[in-house]
Amino acid sequence: MAKIKERISLSECEKIVQKIEKILNKENIKFGIYGSYIRKEQTIGDIDILVNEKDYEKTKNILKAFPFYERLEIYFLPEEYKNSWESFALYLIGSGKFNIWLRGIAKRRNF
Repeated sequence: MAKIKERISLSECEKIVQKIEKILNKENIKFGIYGSYIRKEQTIGDIDILVNEKDYEKTKNILKAFPFYERLEIYFLPEEYKNSWESFALYLIGSGKFNIWLRGIAKRRNF
């Protein structure tokens, strides 16, 4: 888990994201970048990346060579849930308040 105290600007984060996209696309890794970046917050703490379980170690090994690695929060979707990408992405996109609200709905509906 990334434990970043200093936040960076959205524009600085966009430069890092462009590098990540170039690197992971070259490796044919399916990924998504979410969190405060996708919500376009003015400042960004960590950068949330979602990959499939089979690509998790490869992704970590590729990206750890870069100075921005400490800012990354890399999540993987277990193979058994590979068809639930959008559900996990929704969790990563949502703010903390949104996720609490969404879990409340699920609990009330006995999920």
